Amino acid sequence: MKRFNITGVCVPRLHYMVDISNKIEEIKKLIEHEEYFTINRARQYGKTTVINQLYHSLKDKYLVIKISYEGLGEKAFSSENELCESLISLVSTRLIQNNVPKSVIEEWESNKDNLEKLEELSRKITALIDGAGKETVLIIDEVDKSGDNQLFLNFIGMLRTKYLDR
Repeated sequence: MKRFNITGVCVPRLHYMVDISNKIEEIKKLIEHEEYFTINRARQYGKTTVINQLYHSLKDKYLVIKISYEGLGEKAFSSENELCESLISLVSTRLIQNNVPKSVIEEWESNKDNLEKLEELSRKITALIDGAGKETVLIIDEVDKSGDNQLFLNFIGMLRTKYLDR
């Protein structure tokens, strides 16, 4: 029996919800055209539901790395080293869930305790994408949890540079 859900991600087989398939198709076009974009709305407008549906719609064609900053805590943003370690862990969980070969995951996790700078993380990201064997889509949810943190903004800047240099 379906029910109304106002507390988190909506799942079509469990919850009443608006058909968002057209929205998902429009977002997929952005991805196919190698665009990067943001989804901005106030709380409880369905951003996480869209992200969840998008993930399921892309996962067969792309390596989709979907991470969230919700619940990450202040420690993750206390230094570049802490941020790098947190990101390595978040991404590792998704790589395992996406059945990425163990050798790729082991390489991704190697030396994670010794990453001191975002530049080192940048090189690891490049190696991960090169070794993944699929085009990669990174989805970051709950960015507002860390959007006012300079270290996070530096990380986003590093990703933008990688996007422009690709």
